[in-house]
Amino acid sequence: MNIKWLQNTRLTDTGNVGSKAAALGELNSLGISVPSGFVIIVEAFQLFLMNAGLTEVFSSLTSSDSFDRWTRLFKWLVSGIESASWPPALEQQIRDSLRAVEAPFAVRSSGVTEDTRESAFAGAYDSFLNQVTEDDVFNSVRRCWCSAFSQRVEAYRLQHKRLYDNWFMGVIVQTMARADKSGVVFTRNPFAADNSVLLEAVEGGCERIVSGSPADLSVWADRDSHRIIRSESALQPRAMFGTSPASSLVNGGLPNGSILRNREIKLVLEHAMCAERAFGCPLDIEWAFADSRLIFLQARPMTATSLNGDA
Repeated sequence: MNIKWLQNTRLTDTGNVGSKAAALGELNSLGISVPSGFVIIVEAFQLFLMNAGLTEVFSSLTSSDSFDRWTRLFKWLVSGIESASWPPALEQQIRDSLRAVEAPFAVRSSGVTEDTRESAFAGAYDSFLNQVTEDDVFNSVRRCWCSAFSQRVEAYRLQHKRLYDNWFMGVIVQTMARADKSGVVFTRNPFAADNSVLLEAVEGGCERIVSGSPADLSVWADRDSHRIIRSESALQPRAMFGTSPASSLVNGGLPNGSILRNREIKLVLEHAMCAERAFGCPLDIEWAFADSRLIFLQARPMTATSLNGDA
């Protein structure tokens, strides 16, 4: 089979499902809710490349020593992936699996060397949200694979001296989470070497905060007791046209009108620290509340850079 259900994946499966899918499966095994779905495994990617006659081109990535040649190889691979037909057995397996997952779908890249302690590839690979039809999913899977050979990835690999690392990718297909509020939690404060956790939250989905927009609420809490040390909320509307929102800083509690309740913060932190213990390292986690139920959307090791206070 070229499909693996997320509930059957673990961290030890990273080489064949990619790190993002492996982490989601591990979270699920801990009793932490994640959106249901499956991963199109690395072997399926290999099958697709072979069916498209691209195996030799792909293999050349790890032997080339010329920037210009890498660029040409990327163009060949992207063009071939975009135009190649689907291997019939793989196409049928994906269609059969989609019938067991509720639409709309989130189609997300899961690179084998993505989201490690040494490198995150954050924002380099593509993911596609709110995909409605089977054709949408198939097109998005192609685009995820193509993103492994984008200029962003090329630049990242050059910058971090990772041109010869594993290029393979799994692709996750999940039910799209309809978040009422969401955010990120760092199980180690990325800005200070203290014993605190940093949680940031926004109304609605996580896309706004992940893209770098300011959080509606930031909370610093003790790692052990989960006691809130201080919190800060952005006050809307903006203080003046063209300026940043005003903010309210509170020590030892939450601001009036906070988008999160104390019990919700406690629940996120309890699950986040449970995940940290299982993964064995500080984590950067995306979470959401959908219909009052907490779900985790992603968990990845905090990189050495972020742990040094330069996130």
